[in-house]
Amino acid sequence: MNGELPVTGAARRRAVLAAVALLAAALALLLTRPSDSDASFTDTENARTTVTALSMPAPTVTGCTVQTTTGSKGPVFQSVTLSWTSPFSGASTVTAASAKKSGTVPSSSIVADGSSGGAYAYHVTLSQTQLSSLVGNVSNSTTTLTIQDTLPGGTWTSPTSTRTLTVGASGLNASCS
Repeated sequence: MNGELPVTGAARRRAVLAAVALLAAALALLLTRPSDSDASFTDTENARTTVTALSMPAPTVTGCTVQTTTGSKGPVFQSVTLSWTSPFSGASTVTAASAKKSGTVPSSSIVADGSSGGAYAYHVTLSQTQLSSLVGNVSNSTTTLTIQDTLPGGTWTSPTSTRTLTVGASGLNASCS
């Protein structure tokens, strides 16, 4: 025997089984693919784009009409009706401001007139009494009427649309432009 150990039948079977197991493990590693994961990575490439934000249109004023009664010196201011359209339903706020003070018209005073072609029509009629409660005495004064929309369910606002109500001394010579 040249210094070699004799190989017995049991040792030979263990060696064959070990070789088969090693071969099976190697095949399993080669034939299976890794599962998908949510791994993150860093990419050094840059990209550029232009972002366009929503631009809300201003309400469109369709009328500003002064109502008067006949007085001894001429027509005396009684009320003003402001009419407008908006692409948004129930989103308008109307304010009145003079040099003395300003106030917001209650939303319950705004009347919805319906819709046509994607625009909603509204009007509000403000009597001399209502205007006086918002801005003080309207005789011999100028009052700015402002309409602004707020996106429903949000805080985005439109540009404003304004009209100017001018009333002369004693309520005479009222006009809206």
